[in-house]
Amino acid sequence: MKYIIIVLLFLCLMSCHSGRQSSCEDVPVEKDSVQLRVIPVSISDTAYRNVDQTFEQISYVVLSDNVVIGEIVRTLVSDERIFILDNQNKLFCFDMQGKVEYVIDEHGSGPNEYGNVLDFALNPPLKMLWMYDSTRRKLHCYDMYTGKRRQSISAAYMAPERMAIWNGSFFFFMGDHYNYPDNPEMHYSLFCSLSGAKIDKSFFPHDRTSEFRFSYGKEHPFYYNNDKLYFIKDYETVVYQLTSESVTPVYKVELPDSLPLDVLMEVTPSLKLMQTRYSWLLSNAYEADGFLNLWFQKQGSCYAVYYDLLKDKLIYAGKQVNNHPVKDLLFISQIHGVYKDMFFSVVPSFVIQYKISENPDVFPDDLKNLTEESNPIIGFYRVKR
Repeated sequence: MKYIIIVLLFLCLMSCHSGRQSSCEDVPVEKDSVQLRVIPVSISDTAYRNVDQTFEQISYVVLSDNVVIGEIVRTLVSDERIFILDNQNKLFCFDMQGKVEYVIDEHGSGPNEYGNVLDFALNPPLKMLWMYDSTRRKLHCYDMYTGKRRQSISAAYMAPERMAIWNGSFFFFMGDHYNYPDNPEMHYSLFCSLSGAKIDKSFFPHDRTSEFRFSYGKEHPFYYNNDKLYFIKDYETVVYQLTSESVTPVYKVELPDSLPLDVLMEVTPSLKLMQTRYSWLLSNAYEADGFLNLWFQKQGSCYAVYYDLLKDKLIYAGKQVNNHPVKDLLFISQIHGVYKDMFFSVVPSFVIQYKISENPDVFPDDLKNLTEESNPIIGFYRVKR
């Protein structure tokens, strides 16, 4: 499996809420919600080498090479299992020792097969795994523990780009309405469905930014964080918390030279935006133990942000997160999620090989035996307090 990643690089308002029959002028905020918190970000010009002062490695999982994983689309960890969707329309489930539990591989044109799988989400209380099939416009449900198909329901009423499930409710992201130019009910960025069979609530009416089509470097908009689900709308710098009842703004991230929306719409071709001085494409809002992780892009590079919420302190913001391997932190890469109040990252095997060359004495044999063609490693980290 090949990744486009550089070892030294961390790859890295308020809108309307509308139900199906009513609308209001502001995003509904729960009455007991905390005030919107500002996260100031200033970029460091130096590399962050002492990462082991911030994180400690709790464990890692070497995924079995009995299966070949393509380019990874989405990785989730739940109920002591690791779920990975790749760009070959395969869904892999591993246990926490890296053993393959099952592989869902039903891509094809037959009646019990699926087309292009854009995304998947989990409903652990009901032991359900849902995949969105953009070819057949269906939601396919599988047993989360066995991988056996349970049911399929039509999703012909929408054409989402990404999905999430939280407390049994479905959330769908649709950044534009090119498939529904004449249907104003579909001119929203975020939809909530209680069952998956129809839209129950709509949020964020499309504005001018929905006309701007840019996919390079964009990350998933939904972020699972222990007991809450976060969301970042395209080209915005606000982190929202989602429930089936409301969208609550939680953090306002003050990026250096944040991209103005008028510049977003005026600069053409869009790839020229990557050469400007502006910061944009905020993503990967993961929070654990009072510590916030974020990414953003600037001048074609991805920047990592570490912010200590308990101390109200920016730890680091920059593009050079490169730990020296020590016993407490063999390796770390871009953060891909949270599990049991730990951050986790999906680390390509060649990154491990590079780290071994820096300090081979601290690495165990199972990591030394990896090859460049090995499947990735899942690392789990806690914040040092």
